[in-house]
Amino acid sequence: MLKAMFHTYRTAGAFVLACPLLFLVPVVPELVQHVVEYKIGMFSSVADAKALENDRLRLLFGSIKVVALLFPGYWVARFAWWGDGARAGAWQAEGVRGYVPVLIYGVVVNMLGLWVPQLVGGRTGQLLALGSFPLLLILNILLSQWVARAPLGEGDASPSGSVRLVGRDLLWALPFGVIAMLPAMAVHYALNFLSLGKPLPAMAALLAIDAFYVGYLVAVLCCIPVTITRHAEARAQRRAQASTPGAMANAR
Repeated sequence: MLKAMFHTYRTAGAFVLACPLLFLVPVVPELVQHVVEYKIGMFSSVADAKALENDRLRLLFGSIKVVALLFPGYWVARFAWWGDGARAGAWQAEGVRGYVPVLIYGVVVNMLGLWVPQLVGGRTGQLLALGSFPLLLILNILLSQWVARAPLGEGDASPSGSVRLVGRDLLWALPFGVIAMLPAMAVHYALNFLSLGKPLPAMAALLAIDAFYVGYLVAVLCCIPVTITRHAEARAQRRAQASTPGAMANAR
């Protein structure tokens, strides 16, 4: 599992080096959101950060950022499979058509997760957010093959097929998804926390570093479904080979 995680992080780094302009796509909205957060006083102190985390202006720009962060999934997945920056960033009608449903799914789920708890409000909203997180995490893991293969334009990726494939490998896929995500997310949150209450030059430097780091973080998160898919497909292939009459005969 650790080997798969290191491979995921290396692939994300290779994408950054091979596709520097595409790497910047999530960086720009992250920088904009940090400017908005600074303007509303969110980085003045830990207390202000807590008090303003649900500020409507912040959530509005956060929504725009979330949508922008979904687009790199198309390029990163193609690079993770092919290892070719030019091919990953090239326009392919079949790949775009395959990825549009994934993009719509991501927008709907993220907007619901971002806004519904805030609109409900109070303890009910908090419980709704906490309760939906593990369910959405499991669902997103189960949909890994669909998310990873849809941008390739091969036409054989589907949500139901992904659930069947990854579901048989969930005891590996779920802990891997969590373990692979946590270190990358921890750095992001640490940079934001360290910026709280700092003088403006230090705060600006930390937030700028974080914005560029988010470009790499998004690449990591987009590589995770590809790694899960590779593992699940390899396991499925081995099961299929083991169940053939020839394999049974050789085993005897």
